[in-house]
Amino acid sequence: MQAWGKEYALEGSFVKFLADPAGTLTKALDMEMVHPGPPSVGIVGRCKRFAVHAIDGDVKTVKISERADDPAGDDDPSATLAPGFLEAIKGEPDFKPVAVESSGPSAATAFVNKEVAANDVVIFSKTFCPFCTKTKAIFADELKVDASVFELDGRDDGPDIQNALLEITGQKTVPSVWIKGKHIGGNDDTQAANSDGKLKEMLGL
Repeated sequence: MQAWGKEYALEGSFVKFLADPAGTLTKALDMEMVHPGPPSVGIVGRCKRFAVHAIDGDVKTVKISERADDPAGDDDPSATLAPGFLEAIKGEPDFKPVAVESSGPSAATAFVNKEVAANDVVIFSKTFCPFCTKTKAIFADELKVDASVFELDGRDDGPDIQNALLEITGQKTVPSVWIKGKHIGGNDDTQAANSDGKLKEMLGL
């Protein structure tokens, strides 16, 4: 859990990760995954991909990302990602929006947009992340393409950039890969796009 907190740059924030190793909370919320798929490959007691909005113990909204053919919500987690879940919260009967004066895009958002527009391949990464290493190797070693790489853990504005990426793409984890202005996704997405030739097609190789 500490590694996850570091990955999501949560230090000093109001967010806390709490472990549920025995599945007590998962079962109490009736969120244990009962689809036969995960147990068939040795994954027992896995919890569903869900999000809950509660105020002072009063549950306002519950969303689950799952389908009959995708019990873990891996193909479409949008209902429980921040953008989709925030929209669900806005739809609550007693939701009261708070007016916030807009000052335009943040410096971090402007930085992301500028670099993505200026470079064919952009990778937002962290030096200690093994998935980032795998992604960077695709471009450097296999495709022989120079990518503009930004190591967020080495920048003072790294957490701000990661938050900006979340707002723009719905993805906060790294790597965050962009090709010619299009967001590809993380390591799994990039590996898949490389396997089916999509990366070469996008880069004109």
